[in-house]
Amino acid sequence: MKKVVKKWFKILICKIRSLFAQLTVFLIKKLSEFELALSRYTQNANLNGYEDLTPTNNGDEDRQYSAALEWALENQNIKNIALTGAYGSGKSSIISTFQKEHRGYHYLNISLASFTDNAIRQDEPELENDSGNTDKNIDRLIELSILQQMFYHVRHKKIPDSRFKRIKSIGKKGLLFKSLSLIVWILALIVFFKPKFIQDTEIWQQLDLSSPIITYISLSIVIIGIGMIIAKSIRIANNSKLNKLNVQSGEIEISKDIDSSILNKHLDEILYFFEVTDYNVVIIEDLDRFNNTEIFTKLRELNILINSSRQINRRVVFLYAIKDDMFHDKNRTKFFDFIIPVIPVINTSNSGDMLHRMLKQDDSQDENKLSTDFIDDVSMYIDDMRLLKNICNEYTVYKCKLSSKLNPDYLLAMIIYKNLYPSDFVDLHNGKGKVCDIFSSKTALIKGKIDTIDKEIQGCRRRIEQIESLWTKDIQELRAIYIEAIRLKISNAISLNIDNSQCQFSELRKDDFFEILSQSEEKIKYYYTQYYNYNNSRTEVSESSFTFSDIENSIDSEMTYGEREELILDRDNGKIENLKKRIEELKKEKADIKYWTLQQIAENIDITDSFEKIKDDKLIIYLIRNGYINENYHDYISYFHEGLMTRDDKEFLFSIRNREFLPFDFKLTKIENLIKKIRAKEFESKEVLNYSLIDHILPQKYEYDDQYGSLLKQLCSKNKVSISFIDGFLDNGLHIDLFITDICKAWTTFWDFIILESGYSDERKDKYLKLMIECMDISAIKKQNANRGIAGYLQHKKNFVSVFDNEPKIQEVLKNLNVKFENLEIQGATNQLLDFIYENDLYKINKEMIALFIGKKSSSENKDNLNIANYTTIKTSGCTQLMDYVDSNLNEYISNIFLSIPENTQESEELVIELLCKEEDTVSLINRKKIVEKQNCIISILSNIDEMEHSLIELVVQKSKMAATWDNVICYYNLKEDIIDEILVSFLNIEENYKALAKVKLNKENKLQVKISYALIINESISDNCFENLLLCCPYVYSELDFENLSDRKVDLMMKNGYFQLSVDRFAYLKEHFSGKHINLLKRYTQKFIETLSEYSLDKNDVLSLLDSTEFNSQQKILLIQSIENDLIIGDRELSNAVCNILATYPYIELDFDLLKSLLQYGCSMDNRLKMFVLQSHQLSSEQTTELLNVLGEPYSDIAINGKRPSLPKNQLNFDLVNKLQEKDYISSFKEKEDKIKVNTKHS
Repeated sequence: MKKVVKKWFKILICKIRSLFAQLTVFLIKKLSEFELALSRYTQNANLNGYEDLTPTNNGDEDRQYSAALEWALENQNIKNIALTGAYGSGKSSIISTFQKEHRGYHYLNISLASFTDNAIRQDEPELENDSGNTDKNIDRLIELSILQQMFYHVRHKKIPDSRFKRIKSIGKKGLLFKSLSLIVWILALIVFFKPKFIQDTEIWQQLDLSSPIITYISLSIVIIGIGMIIAKSIRIANNSKLNKLNVQSGEIEISKDIDSSILNKHLDEILYFFEVTDYNVVIIEDLDRFNNTEIFTKLRELNILINSSRQINRRVVFLYAIKDDMFHDKNRTKFFDFIIPVIPVINTSNSGDMLHRMLKQDDSQDENKLSTDFIDDVSMYIDDMRLLKNICNEYTVYKCKLSSKLNPDYLLAMIIYKNLYPSDFVDLHNGKGKVCDIFSSKTALIKGKIDTIDKEIQGCRRRIEQIESLWTKDIQELRAIYIEAIRLKISNAISLNIDNSQCQFSELRKDDFFEILSQSEEKIKYYYTQYYNYNNSRTEVSESSFTFSDIENSIDSEMTYGEREELILDRDNGKIENLKKRIEELKKEKADIKYWTLQQIAENIDITDSFEKIKDDKLIIYLIRNGYINENYHDYISYFHEGLMTRDDKEFLFSIRNREFLPFDFKLTKIENLIKKIRAKEFESKEVLNYSLIDHILPQKYEYDDQYGSLLKQLCSKNKVSISFIDGFLDNGLHIDLFITDICKAWTTFWDFIILESGYSDERKDKYLKLMIECMDISAIKKQNANRGIAGYLQHKKNFVSVFDNEPKIQEVLKNLNVKFENLEIQGATNQLLDFIYENDLYKINKEMIALFIGKKSSSENKDNLNIANYTTIKTSGCTQLMDYVDSNLNEYISNIFLSIPENTQESEELVIELLCKEEDTVSLINRKKIVEKQNCIISILSNIDEMEHSLIELVVQKSKMAATWDNVICYYNLKEDIIDEILVSFLNIEENYKALAKVKLNKENKLQVKISYALIINESISDNCFENLLLCCPYVYSELDFENLSDRKVDLMMKNGYFQLSVDRFAYLKEHFSGKHINLLKRYTQKFIETLSEYSLDKNDVLSLLDSTEFNSQQKILLIQSIENDLIIGDRELSNAVCNILATYPYIELDFDLLKSLLQYGCSMDNRLKMFVLQSHQLSSEQTTELLNVLGEPYSDIAINGKRPSLPKNQLNFDLVNKLQEKDYISSFKEKEDKIKVNTKHS
């Protein structure tokens, strides 16, 4: 019993649970329905900013359009209104706004969908081949759509008499009511008519239905039912239309519809519709999509019929929303009574602003937001508001559904492409379509570019072979080959005719001539000698039978002269190296091309042919050319399902594709699968750098050889990202030893970058170097030290010992890299390490290191003299290892220490001479010259260094580092092969030197000393002061001396000191080369000159100079005048005046009359002229006297006129004159008056 109860109890519990579950489901369903019902009355939260595509009811902000529409609707004359504007200009929004604000009108909205030819053919396949009926069928379908929208716009009961039948849904309550009503009516019939077969039934007999009340009620029900049946029958009959009557075998057609117009066919239905409804504004939209104006004619006719119908008896206005270009001429003003233009809300010029606002880019703080430039560019292809809204809606959906790491520009590009090319977008999903075809052509485009590069590489190699195969030395030799070929063809030619000018064969190699010859296409003309007989010949011009091109072909049929010249120029200009570099560049470009994206291909290759199929699809071309639609388009049109990769892995992959950085330490999980998804070219992008990825690859790098190679190549590119990654990996990576080794192997100048360009602190540099030394072998370290970067860093590091704790490794590195320390902090360094550095010469020869080791190794007392006599101190220090090291690197020592210490000027003469006598390979000539310039020591005996280079000896003399002795001067003079050069002149011109030399008299018995004294005297560069001092040493007076180039000052000095003897030749030489100096010579030897006066040839100037000089006395001057030819004086004003002045003071000297006349005529002093006249008057005839008086001028010329009584000034000269004239009986007499002498001339 207990088991039965227990069993039934379990069953009861199960039933209760089941019932409770069913009740729960029912309640949930009802609550959901209730929630849905409530949502209709609440505002739906639009968190994502979706935009509906329906017309807005706020499309007329300033209400100007509404005002125009209201006026038109109030105007009784207007029955057809057009609202015109471009597609998407906002016409529907204006109408919706008007309807919302003007509810007093009754609106009937008709919107027509677009029909295509395919839709027509699908509806009526029999018309597929009948193109003539296409437009007519479109009209029928438009009319049918209008009619359907009119009648389906109202309930059936509103138009009960319409013949257009439609399915009427009868509810359960209605069906039950009608069923019960029919049963009641049938029962009423039975009760009222009481059929016999009913009355015989037992039930009837048991019911008492004979009451009059029941009878009257039954009668009423029967009558009502019959009335309803009759009314329904009349309405059915009224709506029926009889077309045919079939009588047995025959068929009689009562009516046939031959009108193809739907509107005309059902005109009575339309009139009935407006009769029973209140619509007074019919709004027709989208009718312009069919580009068919015929339908407007029918609608206007329909409007006229409706407004003219007395059956309707009210005004009905048709409002059309159409595009501006629906009618191409003025006919549109005939169709419509009022036209309202609509300014587009959006077009290509402002769609960008709308797109920015809808996508909320201006307010977005998201770093991964759309590019402003991209939105501005792509908006030019969007000119419809609905399309713009749908693009924004779909973009929002895709962005929310797909990964947030997708590039927003690429995603928006795909959405715009999807909306403008929906069919091609579907094809793209299936691997077909225009975009897919373009990406499929990528391989062929890359192959074509690679083929082009291969051809260019082959061309470069051929060019290199041609240049290397050249055997011609230069262009001149090449031209000689062609010239010789011409000469062989015309052996009798003596020259060529080049541009109508004769050109010798020897001149043909010149650029101008050969260029004209090589570029000429005419036959070569040449000159030859035509012989007529043995003694008669003439040069003629003839034309050869060949051109220069023929010569080119005979020499080389494959290359012209110009091409061969170009090859020579290329060779001389190092073109081979440039071509080799170009081949390397092309190979690199070829390797890169294989991984080019389609965008890169479009940027570098002409892909016009590939775009030929989509040349009209400008948007697709723009998106592909700019990389907005690229090889990663699958990521933007499909879901990612986590499996082989985690979501983080996928996000990392997206970051690579989108060129967006993720942190280097971004955690990756399924790296092996991730690597398979990363393209080979993408390993060259900086976005692929990740610590986890590198750590995964390093232990198995040979399995990922290509990928790892690309990574290393990128890491070695020296850009900031790569360096930052390397720096971070050394702190966070696992396989640092492998990493640093591979980096240094791939990047052989890695350490150079660290020290020169990284900007790291010394501490960070030390860390890098420590890792390199600890992880790398010596050969690898040597490669990094190729530019001595490591050695250079160590040799500048004073505290390197504290950085490294592996002393044996340090010694190995130091020795192999030959590190030369510049300075060391020995505090903390062991003597063993210091001795290792000293014994292996691992230090720089500089002041600090030498001072360090002199201080530790030398016991000399002079070690403090390093600053003033460094080399001398080293040589006397006793540090054999140091001395040997310095002597084996003597040139370096001289440069770095000897010459660099400013105070180091006191080296011993012995060591200086030793250094100066070193060979070039030991101490360079430049350094030896610097030693001469720097050291203060004077070379006592120049012959001790006479075996050195002459340029060095010259410098010793030039810098006055030679003792000023005649032996040294003569030694240098001999070395210069008895020439006093500028250097010796400079030495002698130094006051200290020439004064020292002037103290020692040269021996005139010593031919060499006499020779150098002669050379010194005739040297024009010797300064005057030096010359004057050195003359004191000269042992000789020179009768014959070539001193043409001496200065006037030096000539004067030689004359002053008596080094010139008087001779006719010396006089003539001085007169020719030194103006006035010959007179000075005569002035110095006046008596000797006068004694040999007749031997000298004097000119006017010479005579004037001598007559004016004070060195000659009056007697000597008279002798000079007497020796001069009269012709030199006669007629010369200056000379006559000078002679007159001298003779006037001297007793009588017999003079020739003509000479006397010249003296009186040109003498400047009247007193001297009168004196000369008086002195010479006794020898003058009367005629001569008259002539000379006339020369003297008035008043003396009046004396020569008979009968005149001239007056003369009263003075002694005039007394002497008139006395002499009276003595000669030339005048009668003269009388003295107060201040005059009155002369009485003779009468004729």
